[in-house]
Amino acid sequence: MKALIALLTLFILLNPITSAQTTLPPTDDELEGELKYLRSGKTKDQKSLDEELRIQNYDLEAGLSLDSYSTSKDSSRVSLLYNLNTNPMKAMDVSGFEFQYARKLDRAWWEFYGAQSSAKFSQVADANGQFPTFSSDEISEQTLKTTTLGTGLSYRTSLIQTLFSSDNLFETIGAFVNYNKTSTELGESYSGPGMKADFGLHYRTSNSFHWGMRFNYNLAHVKRSKVTDTEKSSERSLLLKWTSFAADLSFYF
Repeated sequence: MKALIALLTLFILLNPITSAQTTLPPTDDELEGELKYLRSGKTKDQKSLDEELRIQNYDLEAGLSLDSYSTSKDSSRVSLLYNLNTNPMKAMDVSGFEFQYARKLDRAWWEFYGAQSSAKFSQVADANGQFPTFSSDEISEQTLKTTTLGTGLSYRTSLIQTLFSSDNLFETIGAFVNYNKTSTELGESYSGPGMKADFGLHYRTSNSFHWGMRFNYNLAHVKRSKVTDTEKSSERSLLLKWTSFAADLSFYF
């Protein structure tokens, strides 16, 4: 009986100490990790799989925090891109400008784009007997100029936020079909269908703007007109393949 009374007395004495320890306020580091996700009303796991970003706005003159903006309210986007060759030692061997207009759908973006690119032949194609009267050096050093019109779908997610602690980072993945018209310095013009796939990393700086970088893979099968009626399709076609990095400036409205 005395042992039981002693045990109860010890429990009563220690309980306030334990309660005080468990009710201590969280540290600044703990709060910093949680507040990132509390602003969107989502858990960390939910936010990493969702495209929605929360852009916090401030009145710097008044020193006030204003209502945040949800990117789920985005409806349209205009993007300006400048592409360069992925080989840094030959960066200017492939270059070009691209303009995009995108419209927000339920879970994707429907994009339309036009591009103008310039590339050395050796960077985008293989000589396949298209220019029989010219030397190999003349063929490989000639410049191809390609105009492209295309459309496709892209998706925006925030998985990158599981690696970097920033509410403003997101990534995009897109796939597109297109039509190309290519002019050469040594022969006739070529035209035909193609495709493009891209992956981008972006930083949303405000309600209406983001900047970022994209990696593009391009493929096009273009043909010139027949010289003779017996000429085969393979004898008058080029397969163009190239990759590029693009600087991306985008505006939302």
